[in-house]
Amino acid sequence: MDVVGKFTKLKKTDYLAFLICLLFLGAYLTLALVKHAHFWTGYDLSVDNQIVWEYSRFLAPISTVHAYAFTPVFYDHVEFVYALISPFYWILPDARMLIILQVLAIILSGIPIYLLSKKYKINNFLSLAFLISYYMFFGIQNALWSDVHSLTFGVAFLTFFIYFLDDLKKWPTLLFFILALTSKEDIGFLTFFIAFVYFIKTR
Repeated sequence: MDVVGKFTKLKKTDYLAFLICLLFLGAYLTLALVKHAHFWTGYDLSVDNQIVWEYSRFLAPISTVHAYAFTPVFYDHVEFVYALISPFYWILPDARMLIILQVLAIILSGIPIYLLSKKYKINNFLSLAFLISYYMFFGIQNALWSDVHSLTFGVAFLTFFIYFLDDLKKWPTLLFFILALTSKEDIGFLTFFIAFVYFIKTR
């Protein structure tokens, strides 16, 4: 099916879902960037910003502002996701790029939630309500308000991992499984238990 054909099959609900994503993207970007501009960001962002900048310059990830200063960050956490997103610093080598990427990751993570609700034929109103409630959940808002954290990117990878796992798409599932593992060392336990539940469900 061509691209035009796919767009002609979109329903009004899909356009509303897209509009909701854009509205929350604008709102959360504005809040996060204004907070940073008013010097309300702090320690976590300073560490992550330096590490991503070093990755983008092919340097060892050694932070001078970390609690374990002048040691590799792997002594604390294993967060390879920062190496994956470091090329964006070739465009804008600034902490604001990290903030933008984190907000974008969270907004994109709502798409699988909406698609899963459609797959299970939940009515249009509830499908949109699920999307809005996800974006307005305190945990999501707090994550976007509290500097930048690797697990926030992990959330985005996990939602796509669950979607493709539920849809029995082998290679996309494997891809987002690996991406989720890059977010933090303890995410492996969560992905394992999610996969275990689906194994029991579909055995």
